[in-house]
Amino acid sequence: MRVYDPSRQESLHLSRRLACGGGPLGLLGCCCCYMQRLDVLLPPGRPLGAVAQEWAWLAPELSVRDSAGNVIYRVVGPVMRPWECTVREAVFKITSRDGLVELGAISHQWKPSVSSLVTRIIFPSAELNVHHKALILSAAFLLEYMFFESAKKRSCLPCC
Repeated sequence: MRVYDPSRQESLHLSRRLACGGGPLGLLGCCCCYMQRLDVLLPPGRPLGAVAQEWAWLAPELSVRDSAGNVIYRVVGPVMRPWECTVREAVFKITSRDGLVELGAISHQWKPSVSSLVTRIIFPSAELNVHHKALILSAAFLLEYMFFESAKKRSCLPCC
């Protein structure tokens, strides 16, 4: 996916390998064999960082990493129930790298009046580095793919 600024200059390039999707049934990766990862690049291909799914049982967790691979934030979701076919609303906490301090949130909420999901990001601080904001925005895109695409399709089998 390519993200452009208002002057039509590419500002971010998000790259994800083709693989099984997420969703409540895909919490452990599809068939427990694949963890999701989204690489974030600055044009013309300079690595900015990555967002990677971490191994977790029922509460999904992502690590937000800088270009050197150091964890700068964790994104921790609510407990997901594998027997529920779709996820319509959830709040994912943005925490410090050790997971002890909550800094912000990424929330997804179903709006029945417009029949769509609304994503809201509360960034950790007003003075946050632009690159860190880009990585958190990328985490929101990965969460959208992993958990909320199945709500749009109304499918219980995200791998099929």
